[in-house]
Amino acid sequence: MNRINFAPLLISMLAVSSAWADTLDKSQEAGAYVGAAIGRTSFSTKGLGLPKVGSDETAQASKVYGGYRFSDRLGVEGGYVRLGSAVEKLTVGSNTVAQSVDARSLYVAATSRLPLSQDFALTGKAGVSFGKVSGSNVLPAAADMTGSKRSFMWGVGAEYQLTSALALTADLDHFGQLSSKVRANLFSAGVRYRF
Repeated sequence: MNRINFAPLLISMLAVSSAWADTLDKSQEAGAYVGAAIGRTSFSTKGLGLPKVGSDETAQASKVYGGYRFSDRLGVEGGYVRLGSAVEKLTVGSNTVAQSVDARSLYVAATSRLPLSQDFALTGKAGVSFGKVSGSNVLPAAADMTGSKRSFMWGVGAEYQLTSALALTADLDHFGQLSSKVRANLFSAGVRYRF
């Protein structure tokens, strides 16, 4: 699978957003915020080295996060994400074995924002995910899905301001490798509160 470099996209968002700088509601500039979201995780596995019989690679997920916006366009964010469970059914010898694992991530990221109006903006983030996949491993060591890994993460999304403090959000976050065998993406919708 080819990797896409999202740094140019984030830089472009920042450059284009300067055209709107004079029309922004100044209450959107700096300040701390917290948020929560629920959504759906899509897992993928690689390099298991065993024939796959079946899988359940989607799960319910939840995310809590906080951050600080330095301006209307730049900020920093950190969060905790429970990505849910993935199940892989694999053939080991002549037996079918089901491996179930739970995944989570802590992340820290730089954020960008492209205001399209005073109420609506596109958002982006790029940073580091500290992923962990846990469970009782029942597979051979070479196919072990459990473990932890630090990985590049990115996200894109949109926000709609209901009030000067409260916004609705929709995000697609890619957490990269959570372990040496497991990757995850999360689509979520939630709310964010600015202080």
